[in-house]
Amino acid sequence: MGRFAWADDVLFSSKIQNIKSSTFPKIETKLSVFSRKPIPELSKDHFWVKEDGVRVSDFDVQVDATPVFVSLVLDRSGSMSHALPKLKRAAYDFIKMMDGQAYVQLISFSSDIKKHTSFSNVPSYFKKHINRLEAFGATALYDAIAEGVANLHSYPTDSRKVVVAFTDGNDQNANHTGRQSKLSAKALVKKVRKTGVPLYLIGLGSEVNQKLMGKMAKLTGGSYLHARDREKLTAVFREVAKMVELGYVISYQTPNPKCDGTWRKVRVYCKSVKDKDQGKGKYKAPEKTKEAPKKAIAKTKVKDSALGIPLAADPAKFIKEEFNAR
Repeated sequence: MGRFAWADDVLFSSKIQNIKSSTFPKIETKLSVFSRKPIPELSKDHFWVKEDGVRVSDFDVQVDATPVFVSLVLDRSGSMSHALPKLKRAAYDFIKMMDGQAYVQLISFSSDIKKHTSFSNVPSYFKKHINRLEAFGATALYDAIAEGVANLHSYPTDSRKVVVAFTDGNDQNANHTGRQSKLSAKALVKKVRKTGVPLYLIGLGSEVNQKLMGKMAKLTGGSYLHARDREKLTAVFREVAKMVELGYVISYQTPNPKCDGTWRKVRVYCKSVKDKDQGKGKYKAPEKTKEAPKKAIAKTKVKDSALGIPLAADPAKFIKEEFNAR
């Protein structure tokens, strides 16, 4: 896949997905980065790392080679009748941009929620399913996103997992009297934050509550992008693809190598914006292994033979001399 051109100021936020401490005192942190603008592939020069407030100067940064699992959640409600052809092209282009490095599943929603595919990294597998989407019904946005998050749980825990969801409006029932979903936006965010899955949300047109969508994305460690009209959809989906594509692994030796069983706070953040919206996580240091108490060797009373030789001293010698004595 192509990489971004370098920018003068690289501004991004990061979210720590997990911290591996099984190789203590070496610590390995996996994180995702996101930005409102395209960013280049990042290097050590773009990051600061701290553990319990102590600056870590010696660390390595690598692009995360583990696969990413993506729940692609698309709005097919009645209001999408005119924009649906553009959405289909944009969604298929998004999957092709993953270039086999991501496993995608397709979910669509209107009044109902439909899971069209299992996870796959073969773009052609999705074409017929995308082409069959038809616009009708209401907008069960929040429940559809929750479904996408739930489907990610059965896949490898060391893989990156994201939801990319698109809508042209608010969660709304057919009568326009309230939401279609059982979940509220607040309940959805609370549920998603427990999983650590970031939401990358895409809105189209003037009916979308951009403030709410932006807040939902930010609180889950993702990002919100807006398309003013359907002609911009492909470009916006491509921006999201580039965000999803890049994950990083930062490894370092802990500045506190004591095996004391304490929790350590880790922060990884962009040098340009310092503490704002940056990755936070923690891990537990191993406890010092206690040596097993030495077992006392039981002293057994040793009998002497007729020759005065201890029986346990030298069995072979005892047998020979005891036999001759007899």
